[in-house]
Amino acid sequence: FEEVVAVAQQHLTSLWGRVSTVGAQAWEVGRAAAKETADKVAAEAPGWRDQALSAVAATAAAAERARAAAASAREAAATERAAAAERTAAAAVVSAAAAAATAPAEKSVCV
Repeated sequence: FEEVVAVAQQHLTSLWGRVSTVGAQAWEVGRAAAKETADKVAAEAPGWRDQALSAVAATAAAAERARAAAASAREAAATERAAAAERTAAAAVVSAAAAAATAPAEKSVCV
């Protein structure tokens, strides 16, 4: 019986050794993959800052273009309102002149 127990213990010890070895190998593979990913992220991170700065600059430029377009639209609207007022005033002058031309002349009475 002792021999059977000794063989079983030897077999279990051997099996445990293989499980430990496989576990250590899996741990090493995971560690290597994590290190590789960390190295890749560390290499790309400086570029992210540049990309962010570029995106902020592009957004600021777009905002400036929108501001300029709004100012231009306000100027165009003001110019159009002024032109409309001039047209209205000219029409009033023409209308008054036409009314004056068609009105009967006043007769002066001399006594």
